Amino acid sequence: MLKKVACLAFAGAVLASNGASAAVVTSNLGVTATIDGTCTLTTATAINFGTNSATVTQIDIAPVAVVVNCSTGVPYTVGMNDGSQPNGSQRRMFNNAGAPVSTDYLIYDLFTDATRTQRILTSGAGLLSGTGNGANQNVSIFPSILSQTTPSVSTFNDTVLVTLNY
Repeated sequence: MLKKVACLAFAGAVLASNGASAAVVTSNLGVTATIDGTCTLTTATAINFGTNSATVTQIDIAPVAVVVNCSTGVPYTVGMNDGSQPNGSQRRMFNNAGAPVSTDYLIYDLFTDATRTQRILTSGAGLLSGTGNGANQNVSIFPSILSQTTPSVSTFNDTVLVTLNY
């Protein structure tokens, strides 16, 4: 029996020395994510100049806003076209009561500043600009009916396309 124990001990020693030990290998796993810059635009309620008597001088109303929401750090610009009834680059509201003639328009404009010196355009210096902060940002528009010959008695309307670029 002594021989059996000695043989088993010898066999165990041989097996242990033949590389039956465990090894540990490590490696790094890269992790990345890309956050896309996005923006949304909500237009304000319609600009309403209210009811006015004969319009001969400029009528300025309180600013209105469009709401821009862009991802933090995303630069944006807001532009506006000249509306659906322009005469060149002059914005005009149409008299809905009858056939269009020159006196059936009410000239107005939209400005980037409270002094109403910079028109809102579709490019260049006439753009409103900002940088997103991940929350709603009000972008102010300063509307005015411009001095002009007294228009017909009626209700006047126009539609302006607002464009957000980012």
